[in-house]
Amino acid sequence: MVFSVASADRVLLPVTLWKVGAHSASVEYGFCMRTAPALLISALVALTLVACVPDDEPVRPEPSPSSSPIFESDEEALAAAEEAYGAYLEVSNVVTSSGAHDASPLESLTTADMFETLSESLRNYSDNQLHSGGISTFDTSTLQQYVDNGDGTGTVIVYTCLDVSALRILDVAGNDITPADRDDRLPLELTFMADARNNPTLLLEGSALWDGTDFCG
Repeated sequence: MVFSVASADRVLLPVTLWKVGAHSASVEYGFCMRTAPALLISALVALTLVACVPDDEPVRPEPSPSSSPIFESDEEALAAAEEAYGAYLEVSNVVTSSGAHDASPLESLTTADMFETLSESLRNYSDNQLHSGGISTFDTSTLQQYVDNGDGTGTVIVYTCLDVSALRILDVAGNDITPADRDDRLPLELTFMADARNNPTLLLEGSALWDGTDFCG
């Protein structure tokens, strides 16, 4: 699966298909550039680093009286995030299984900045004739924060467990080059931009490896 990235200079590269000290929050893009084929595999799973640690409890400020809330409850916000992430994983699986020659199907599911960086990563992946086999899934999702700005926009942040045990990385000859010591279950913090004026309402804005207590087991 492909995961969105927000910046090219601070990216934690291949945590799902290529183990790079899975809980290090200081891995630099330049370092991973020197470890082929880690860079290529990273296009499938690049994760953004986050600079701040969010609150532990869900937060949903009251919208202004003149605006209807994006979601009526925290449960509704979480359900929307799960639906959005499920759609993202489904499309990203198709993109990478076909060699990542065309990243455009992901554009409508991500923010503009994330799609731009993601496309650049996928070009490296495509140029080196790699493709994926199998699928990834997610489970154990929990709402971390729902912020409604009161103007039809907001942010939804969730914790989830990504399971990539059935996802493989294959070279041009179809050989499985997935590292044997890869972490197969990863705790992630996903950030979505909410905009009730658009369809879909939620766009994936960030996907970060959670460096706190591993809640995936």
